[in-house]
Amino acid sequence: MSVGWRGGVALTVAAAVAALVLPACTQHSRAPVADRSAATEVSARPNTYMVIRGDSLYAIAWRYQLDYRDLAAANNIRDPYIIYPGDVLNLRVIEGARFRASPSAPAQSPPTTARRSKAPPAQTADRTKPTTTTRRQPGKPPQVAGPTSKPAKPPPRGKPAATPATRVTAAASRSANAAPPARAGATRGWRHPVGVRPTQGFGRGSLGQDYVLTPGARVYSASGGVVMYAGPGLGGFRHLVIVKVSNQYLAAYGLNVAPVVREGEAVEAGQVLAAIDGDGALSRRFHFEVRRDGKPVDPKPLIGS
Repeated sequence: MSVGWRGGVALTVAAAVAALVLPACTQHSRAPVADRSAATEVSARPNTYMVIRGDSLYAIAWRYQLDYRDLAAANNIRDPYIIYPGDVLNLRVIEGARFRASPSAPAQSPPTTARRSKAPPAQTADRTKPTTTTRRQPGKPPQVAGPTSKPAKPPPRGKPAATPATRVTAAASRSANAAPPARAGATRGWRHPVGVRPTQGFGRGSLGQDYVLTPGARVYSASGGVVMYAGPGLGGFRHLVIVKVSNQYLAAYGLNVAPVVREGEAVEAGQVLAAIDGDGALSRRFHFEVRRDGKPVDPKPLIGS
């Protein structure tokens, strides 16, 4: 009797302990996954970034999921957001930093950015104009650029990149009017960038929509705007095009074929951005993404289902 009772008590206690421990173990087994993903997000972004030739503020902000305006405010960079090779940008950006910056008061002490470099702007990597400019005061003899000469001013404001080739490509890209029509439920001014359904939608590891296109297919601008970046891509794509739709929205197109638009070019909704000119599996991949205030959002409410 006593042995059986003791055995029963032992079994009862063991069952109670298991009932308490197992849910706790189950709960704790999920927590590190969430913590790990959050930590990965933070660790993937360094504290600083050194600008290299071909960079733009928009592309850097896109890479690290920052609002370009917050990144500019954190580094005292003003519109048109010109940066130079060798600049060191502070990436420890506080969300909403643009609202804390006072536009009326000049910056007292610039941060870690060496924006007064004599190197050409990073957005105009193909322009290497010498600093020996002779457009000085007409009454004075021309001066030879030397250590005491003032650094050449950056290119005129306005459009942030190589503008000479924009008009030719714009005419060519508007010649094809086979853009897919705006779909039901699309926000006014937006349309689908391609004529097929995505193979993967937003979420579950995807920050946008992924597609596999057919040879000869074209990629269209999902909205009107200005091309703020057209250069090397990210995440397995050779090319990236970022279109500024508004101060709040940016749209990006990840491509493995060269785009037909250039930085600084104004585009319309339905305008051709690229054509799939090969039948390889890699060249037919396409990624579309929308950011609102620097954060990825589901494109479906904008472009329709």
